[in-house]
Amino acid sequence: MTKTQTPYFYFKNDSEIISRIKSENEGASNEVIKKAIKTLWKSMEIDTREKWITMSNKGPEALDDDEKVEPEKVEPEKVETEKVETEKVVPENSILKKRRPKTSYMQFVNDPEVNAEMLKEDPTLKGKARISYLAEKWRSLTDEEKKPYEDKYHVEKESLEKQPQWVEKPQAVKKPRSPKNMSNSISPSLLDCLTRDVKKLQEDVKVLKEMVSILQSN
Repeated sequence: MTKTQTPYFYFKNDSEIISRIKSENEGASNEVIKKAIKTLWKSMEIDTREKWITMSNKGPEALDDDEKVEPEKVEPEKVETEKVETEKVVPENSILKKRRPKTSYMQFVNDPEVNAEMLKEDPTLKGKARISYLAEKWRSLTDEEKKPYEDKYHVEKESLEKQPQWVEKPQAVKKPRSPKNMSNSISPSLLDCLTRDVKKLQEDVKVLKEMVSILQSN
């Protein structure tokens, strides 16, 4: 069952009404045009709305082809939003550094074709074995074969010079020196002196203990 539309639906989609409002408000936005059509409808007397009331009563099926109303396709307005650059938050104990371009060797290592060839020769290569394979393969290349990777390095380098990219790098935290490490930095002469002082203090403590025991016996 087709839903019956209101008289205002046919009115606001009437091509003559739309053309009239647009000519009266040249250059106006879609929102302004819609408001003007609504205002015009509200200002009309009941008898002047008869055309669209009849359309509503008949329904779309009862209308001739030339009377059928096709709603005008109104494209939504594009709202340009200003891009706001947010300040990059750097975690504690981290610093921002400029990203460096990958060397020609790293360009070679990350080449999908090179890795595909490596896996084709030996699918089990992993870890150190993979690194050894790629290093040996790189050394076996001629200068002419290395040139495409050197060109990639220079292209990436120029691009990063024009538009630098920043990466987070964890900052090394200095650990406090333990007493064991500190003893290694003491000179031998100072160490001897401290040893003698400790022995002297131990002898004094021994004498004091003897005196306390004598006093307690009396």
